[in-house]
Amino acid sequence: GDAELQANAGLVLAHLGRAQEAAAALREAVRLEPAFAAAHVQLARVLLPRDLRGAIAAVSRAIELDPEQPEAWLMLLKAQLEACYWQDLQGVRRRVLQQAAEELQRGDGRRPALTPFDALLAAEAPPAAAR
Repeated sequence: GDAELQANAGLVLAHLGRAQEAAAALREAVRLEPAFAAAHVQLARVLLPRDLRGAIAAVSRAIELDPEQPEAWLMLLKAQLEACYWQDLQGVRRRVLQQAAEELQRGDGRRPALTPFDALLAAEAPPAAAR
């Protein structure tokens, strides 16, 4: 039906690197057929890593519809790993900025030990599954 055509269009657009258009087509597919679990999974795939909340919501809906779909569980894991990685990185950034501010307040004229850029370079790379 129309939902399947929209989902297929979304897959083609995603393959062409047109993520926004792909997401729009996949959203239309799930609007037309809310129980289309595979379209929810594909929507999550297109939304990662730009829209973590949207991706987690889409794949969670797919799992509600079809809990036996391994691809949905894998996509949920990828989205959660990506979310954890960015939360951890933001925590590192906050700590480094706080440390730099404290060192500057001491006024001893020394350069802060770590800059935010240094911390980003020192931070662990994201797990391969989250890329």
